[in-house]
Amino acid sequence: MLLKTKNLTCQYQNGNLRYVKNGDVEIVRMVYSAVRDGLWLTAKMSVFDEKIEQKDNCFEIKYRAQYRLNDIDYQAFIRILGQEDDTISFHFEGEAQSDFLRNRIGLCVHHPIRECAGKPVFIENTEGCVSQSAFPKHISPHQPFLNIQKITWHTEGGIEATLIFEGDIFETEDQRNWTDGSFKTYSTPLSIPFPVAVKKGDKVGQSVVLKIKNAALKTPAKIQNLESEIKLPFPKIGFARSDAPLTKTEIALLKQVPFDHYRVECFFEKNWKKTLLTAFKESKTLETHIELVVLLNDNFEQYWLDLKGVLEKTNVVKSILWVGEKGQVPPQSACPVGRYSLNIFIPKVKNAFQDIKIGVGTDAFFAELNRNRPTDTRLDFIAFSLNPQVHLTDNEALIENLAVQKHTIDTAHSFFKKGVHVTPVTLKWRYHPNAADSVDARQHTPFIADWTALSLKYLAAAASLTFYETKGEKGLLNPEGDSPVFDFFKKVKAFQPIFIIQNEVEDPLKNDCLILENGVGEQLIFNISFI
Repeated sequence: MLLKTKNLTCQYQNGNLRYVKNGDVEIVRMVYSAVRDGLWLTAKMSVFDEKIEQKDNCFEIKYRAQYRLNDIDYQAFIRILGQEDDTISFHFEGEAQSDFLRNRIGLCVHHPIRECAGKPVFIENTEGCVSQSAFPKHISPHQPFLNIQKITWHTEGGIEATLIFEGDIFETEDQRNWTDGSFKTYSTPLSIPFPVAVKKGDKVGQSVVLKIKNAALKTPAKIQNLESEIKLPFPKIGFARSDAPLTKTEIALLKQVPFDHYRVECFFEKNWKKTLLTAFKESKTLETHIELVVLLNDNFEQYWLDLKGVLEKTNVVKSILWVGEKGQVPPQSACPVGRYSLNIFIPKVKNAFQDIKIGVGTDAFFAELNRNRPTDTRLDFIAFSLNPQVHLTDNEALIENLAVQKHTIDTAHSFFKKGVHVTPVTLKWRYHPNAADSVDARQHTPFIADWTALSLKYLAAAASLTFYETKGEKGLLNPEGDSPVFDFFKKVKAFQPIFIIQNEVEDPLKNDCLILENGVGEQLIFNISFI
């Protein structure tokens, strides 16, 4: 639902404010409330007793919200006001209806990346002291702003925007670490120990107020800059192995898509040798090589000779990616409580397999790689996995989180000058505490085919990309019927692209495109509309 004040517009959707704009200039991406449990899972919010009133240049929204997840039962009264002077306020009064553990309760604000990254900002802390800083250009590994009471910045066209926070201590994180298309200002600093026990009857009161100056000024229109188009080499593309072995029919289908590598995990679980040998056979039939992902931990040394023996019997493994437990990046040198490190195992692999490229990274989020940046010059590549819905899961969030995928590659290249691998791209967090929540029902839909095309566009500067699994409910092939994602990659393979054209579009939340170019200069264009 579109709402407006004198000079501002915004969208109201499911209890949240989205896309606060002055003309074409976005000021705030989103204001919303959240209750998150001790595992950082977000309780589902339901809206009741909703009342919406839009007058000429002002609006008011009131509703009651209920948040539920496992033992969480929480309720809040929300009031949102848009006034004629372009002040917009969001008020939250919550009360626990049960005992539970929480990591966060309260209001969050998303700041748009395109309009804010690199822009100067003034921060007023809770003691009233003002300091000047800037929204980070590259992805900040840690919170860029702490102890916030007010944030003031200028948008295009000279608009001055100020956000005022009350009811808790707020700070800002760079959500691009999880490929979210925003900076987020939230309450309850991470420096405070968590989780925290919440008792039935405990109350929280918070508010966020947006104030605008010079809103009546004419704002410049965003113009597509066609001269900014550049060509990037088409990256290597592969897919991750599914749990079930591939059939002859499935292998024949998979030969119709780009298949430069086959991601196979070796976490030394039961029957790991048998799994590897099956994967090696599949790789040869697929006529591709293997990207082997190996868990490096204190138990690895006892498996090394066995793994070495298996690898000596095949030539299909062309790269090994070392990852740590629970998404950690393996350390350069031995840590105080363990024996494993890159210093120990890089020489072992280099001496035994000179033709195998060695990489290190995380099987979790870019945040882990960004906060533990590898510096070893013996490494051939670094890697991280990606999914677009760590925090929000609606279609709008998936669209918002596309363009910032490019920022992960740019940031990685700022501290590592060799190859960057994104492996794998999935729709959801693969190691979700609730296994069912690692599956997205949209996997085999035209919407995800469009999303995948644009993910390819924005990740094009990577050396290697792994998309999804080969088959199944998280895969490329759909055993229940057609898969638009498979059809997309089939078209790509048939076209034989050698370049991806990087171009700017006026409003990527509405319309975007993927442009491929082949060896004779022909272009294949996927025009995508989200309207």
